[in-house]
Amino acid sequence: MADNTEEARLLTSDPVWRAFEILPWVGPQLRAASTLALSLDDVVDDSVTPLLGQLGGLDPSSLAPSSGAIDLAPLVEARDVSAQAATRARDAADRAAAIDTAPLLGALRGPVEQGVAQLDELAGALEALRNATVLVPAMLGADGPRDYLLMFQNNAEWRSLGGIAGTFAVLHTDGGRIQLGAQASSTAFENRAEPIVPLDPEILAVFGDHPGRWVQNTTEIADFRAGAPLAAEFWKAAGGGDVDGVISLDPVALSYLLNATGPVTLPSGPTLTADNAVPMLLNDSYRTITDPVAQDVFFSEATVAIFDALTNGSPDPGALLQGLGRAGSENRLLLWSAHEEEQAVLDGSTLQGTLPASDAESTPIGVYVNDSTGSKLSYYMSLGTTAQWCNATQSGNTATASVRVELQSGIPDELASLPDYMLARDPQNPGQNVGGTPIGVQRTITYVYLPEGAQYAGSQASTGEATFVGTHEGRQVISWWSDTPPGSTATLDVSLTAKRTADIRTVTTPTYRYHEIARVDNSCVLPQ
Repeated sequence: MADNTEEARLLTSDPVWRAFEILPWVGPQLRAASTLALSLDDVVDDSVTPLLGQLGGLDPSSLAPSSGAIDLAPLVEARDVSAQAATRARDAADRAAAIDTAPLLGALRGPVEQGVAQLDELAGALEALRNATVLVPAMLGADGPRDYLLMFQNNAEWRSLGGIAGTFAVLHTDGGRIQLGAQASSTAFENRAEPIVPLDPEILAVFGDHPGRWVQNTTEIADFRAGAPLAAEFWKAAGGGDVDGVISLDPVALSYLLNATGPVTLPSGPTLTADNAVPMLLNDSYRTITDPVAQDVFFSEATVAIFDALTNGSPDPGALLQGLGRAGSENRLLLWSAHEEEQAVLDGSTLQGTLPASDAESTPIGVYVNDSTGSKLSYYMSLGTTAQWCNATQSGNTATASVRVELQSGIPDELASLPDYMLARDPQNPGQNVGGTPIGVQRTITYVYLPEGAQYAGSQASTGEATFVGTHEGRQVISWWSDTPPGSTATLDVSLTAKRTADIRTVTTPTYRYHEIARVDNSCVLPQ
């Protein structure tokens, strides 16, 4: 590859070639070729070759845990060369991205666009590697012991970031060695009359004070950077001490990790696999284990068994990295660090669990769902979303857009046979759940986050009520409460004006059925 890219650079950089680059029509063709050739050669010489010299002989299996520890030396030794490789690759990718492809001939435009895309992808991968060489050794105790709060979200009861914060454990690291420490269920934490720490006024306006009063609701805030520190404070108040950060996973993410470990048998008998872990943890356990204390024991067993298989078993390193990558891309693996310099390294990554950000090419709209019944019936709920531009670009580059949200209840007919805990039956009023709705009627609070700079233009809801509740991180927020009886569907249409881009899309809560989220019909229903 080095020979080819060097030859391409030499062929497109001689004085005659450069002279012809100033000519009309042919000049843009030649400049595109020379710029791309230079960028590719720089990446090979300054990024790929040095990196292969450092890591080319590394066995990927050495990065997987062995006997409870990970050898940190290869990552520590690769810090400098990874940082240089990432910087040079990004410089080359940015140079190539500045190529104006509009005047290029079709036969040239395609390869140039492909080269630009590949350079950007490579730069992103090298930046991820650079971040890993900084974060992973520090998090695994290369510079001293660390304690992280592991938080497992339960998607059977929706919250903005996935599900309620249901189970907790301490992950202790020291010199690459990993140990699982104290564990606790959310029921072990004190429910507070006032927030555990003062909440940001914007968060109070949108979500109220619930995220600061119940540990289960720390995931209600649609930004992990705000919710994770609250969970750390709850842990500290419960006697768990200070932590260096918070790591969040859900059962779907655990199922991806089981692809690396293989089946795991629990002490109580059941065997967890990549295929059955999600229904077993989110549904079957509530049907078969009616005692909440026994349910906590079951979840604890599952946590310990999977952790032991990861750290003391023989996980497939490729499947492990693939599983972690998929969990991260679906916002099922989240990380907050109490160390500011390490948190800064996470900027821009999916691991931060931040609100979606607009750019010159894309207009993302956040749609976050929260159960308001206290039940575990979100397992049977489906979320559908879509967004589209509704008219031509108006003055100032703005256009009208429409967002549709659809909630569908698939709660089974045998509702009456489900355990009271799963139904959240109110002991004082058996016909209702603790949220105040009839048993089986799911009340959902949906938050629609408009893009930065967008303006809310109105909404229509098939049931319930939608209102503008405030601004969070520069984004206007609409809150919609809706009740969906078994077998019914509720819809919301929101209209907005925003700067038009090529891509408008929705970013949603990673529900259990995230991979099945429907892109529902949206005929640009605008408020009357």
